[in-house]
Amino acid sequence: MNRTVDTRQFELVLVVEKHNPILLNPEFLKVKGIIPYYWDLAQPPTYIDGVALTVFQNGVYIAHRGNAIAFFEDVREKNLNELEVPDVVYRYVERLPQENYQAVGLNLEGHTIFDDQDTARNYLQEILLSGDRPHTSDQNLVQMISNFVYKLEGGVFTLTVRNTELELSKTEHIPVLLFAANFHRDLSKIPEAERGQTLSEIIENWEDDVDTYQDIVNNKFLAQSNRLIASAYG
Repeated sequence: MNRTVDTRQFELVLVVEKHNPILLNPEFLKVKGIIPYYWDLAQPPTYIDGVALTVFQNGVYIAHRGNAIAFFEDVREKNLNELEVPDVVYRYVERLPQENYQAVGLNLEGHTIFDDQDTARNYLQEILLSGDRPHTSDQNLVQMISNFVYKLEGGVFTLTVRNTELELSKTEHIPVLLFAANFHRDLSKIPEAERGQTLSEIIENWEDDVDTYQDIVNNKFLAQSNRLIASAYG
């Protein structure tokens, strides 16, 4: 069976100069038509350690810290075409064009399951690092983390790969390779008259970034893992 990445988390982040937190009040967002009226809170809005957090029952989180606004969605039980966050962020930018937007980021997190931690770790060691320099200390190696930075039009894409465990319950954990992605685009050098349109286009084309993430993970990293497994059992 070929391995593919299981995308679990989706987050769009706006960096806004001198942002007013009142603009994230749930009632304000509803009045402006940024979020639907029928969205219910999962808990009262909180402010902890400098982070203002609003959680909705549909799995959407909006967090504000400093000059960053994060719109997060748990996608474990959703298809990507069912995501709410891209439309929310698009409407936010469209209806609050006076905000001084400085950057936009897309964060994705996904994983693929391995039989055990040794197999996951060896994947990074043998495939990503070629594994041709064995050392006696390798037997004590418990985790590997690799970062890959790619150029994008107008920004960069950083992919972090590490072996870890996914917690299913307090007593059950499964070994995985975690693939965390960050697409970052700086808007500060774009003329203000053009910035809103550029930002809207980036948000509107979020699926292209997801496709890039899945293509690189599945066809560059995991395809090599599939070949290694086939060769081991062939």
